[in-house]
Amino acid sequence: VIDRCKSVLCFHLGMTSDFIYDYGNPGERLATPQEFTRILNEIHHEFVKDNGKIQYKHNWEEGDFIISDNCAVAHEASPETQTSRSQVGLRVLHRTTVHNPIPPAKTL
Repeated sequence: VIDRCKSVLCFHLGMTSDFIYDYGNPGERLATPQEFTRILNEIHHEFVKDNGKIQYKHNWEEGDFIISDNCAVAHEASPETQTSRSQVGLRVLHRTTVHNPIPPAKTL
């Protein structure tokens, strides 16, 4: 049997505090502030390049209901989600966390 899954990273670009090079090896070290910023910028660039081609963008309509797996879907809030309630109406989001003992992986 061939294992066709590859490990994936699940993290929030705005809440990541550091990256570690050569983890668990004698040369292990934290990224410098410049390396840290470069890595975050490169990841974000991959997400938004080609006008966000790899992103799912939803045009919300009243009554819409979406379930998504935050660990499997790269996403970010669009600017209009930060607009005042008086301009765009009330937006209610509920978050539920489900524990899965199997680590997330990308199936090839």
